[in-house]
Amino acid sequence: MTYPAVIFWLVAIWALFARGPAIYLLFFISWSFGTLAVIPTQAVGGISIMPPWISAAVLSVKVVLDVGPRVYLGALFDYRRFGFLTLCTLYAVVSALLLPRIFAGQLDVITMRLVAVAAPTALGPTPSNFIQALYFILTSLTVVNIYFVACDPVRRHQLLVAFGWGGAVAVITGLVDLLASKAGLTGLLLPYRTSAYVLMVDGEVGDMKRVVGLMSEASAYAALCLSFLAPIAITPDRRQAAPWGGWRVPLAALLTLLTYLSTSSGGYVALVSVVLVVLVGIAGGMFDSRERAWLAAYWVMMLVVAAICVAVLRPDVVATVAKLVDAVVIHKAHTSSYVERSMWNRVAYEAFLHSHGLGAGIGCCRSSSWVFAVLSNIGAPGAILMSVFMARVFLSRGADTEDSGLMRMVKLSLLPNLFVISLTSPSVGFGLGAAWLFGLGAALAWPLAVSVETGAAAPPRAHPAFLPPLSPDLAPNSPMGSTLGRDPVGRPGGAGA
Repeated sequence: MTYPAVIFWLVAIWALFARGPAIYLLFFISWSFGTLAVIPTQAVGGISIMPPWISAAVLSVKVVLDVGPRVYLGALFDYRRFGFLTLCTLYAVVSALLLPRIFAGQLDVITMRLVAVAAPTALGPTPSNFIQALYFILTSLTVVNIYFVACDPVRRHQLLVAFGWGGAVAVITGLVDLLASKAGLTGLLLPYRTSAYVLMVDGEVGDMKRVVGLMSEASAYAALCLSFLAPIAITPDRRQAAPWGGWRVPLAALLTLLTYLSTSSGGYVALVSVVLVVLVGIAGGMFDSRERAWLAAYWVMMLVVAAICVAVLRPDVVATVAKLVDAVVIHKAHTSSYVERSMWNRVAYEAFLHSHGLGAGIGCCRSSSWVFAVLSNIGAPGAILMSVFMARVFLSRGADTEDSGLMRMVKLSLLPNLFVISLTSPSVGFGLGAAWLFGLGAALAWPLAVSVETGAAAPPRAHPAFLPPLSPDLAPNSPMGSTLGRDPVGRPGGAGA
């Protein structure tokens, strides 16, 4: 075990019992360490266990200790909140146990474990079934965890601040990777790159080094940057709703720059989707006569004018960018990588059809698209249940009118997040980057208190001393009871095994 892994475990144990937002900081910051195996891979059969999933598990433990198992389970199985997501998760677990055995030898799949040359093989049970099921469970629990946390305005504020710091760490790791490569000091990053995954950290496009940060490849780093970029770029008008202050614009600019330097074709396409979503948000704000929206529109216009001036005065700069986009996006269809990944999707779709729409079982079938991963692994039943939950969040409105801007940010940010994983993710779960947004949206939309048995207010629970103090708005005599002690009403790109 390398020293970064030891440090991570020490911080995780401290965050579990610490007061304040330490656990939220750990959760978001850990996203940037996508190649650090916190348990030696040889000790767990070659499986890479990454910091984000351990952080999600620690957060789950802390939230359950706070609200109590009864209240937590009540939220999981309440159809008004997370019942459909829970049913989807249960179907995924059952599919991992049964479907690879029921359809064994009858379907061809691309296994989750990467090999030098991926080829269709006969379906059968593998350890990936249980690993991917565990990732999916943690993704679903993250939605519920963030929901309980965000029901308290004080903790919601802490959560959003921690998210901003997570974005800053994503920038720092990208810059460290870039500088270490230029200085010939990439060996210093080896203690952070201990996973059993195939690492593509030295790639170049033209004369440009592909920035990968501490992720396994450029596309994974681009997805990381975009997970932070969308919410930060679509900040609501009220600073209390998204407290990133004056450093929001520089942080968004750096995340955009590093996405460009990753030279990921999926990242470029997703970056365009982020820009479009931001423009839609600005247009909506102008329609509502919000002053900040008009100010944002002014700066967008200035950027367009500046881009035109650069194109006129420095055509060589435009030619360089156009050459890069042509190599990375336009001619992507002619690369061996594109041909191989298209084959994954074709085999995955055929597995969905040949399984009569039930799926091959979670963890059985690799694809290069989240959509095909869902269909091929958990089939139509899982896809329908997941879609119902997601649709309920998208169609809900914030219960408090003051949170309407934050709810709008959640919905708009989810669009590019889901678009990114639809292009690149091989996993069934929608990933931690979307999971926390779904949890936040659920907290804004469904903040009422109900009892497990009757729908009446649930009794408050004693507040553990190691958790942050209660918000004054959620005191024991308020309609919400203790901070998380009453039951308010109603995704990961997990890496392959």
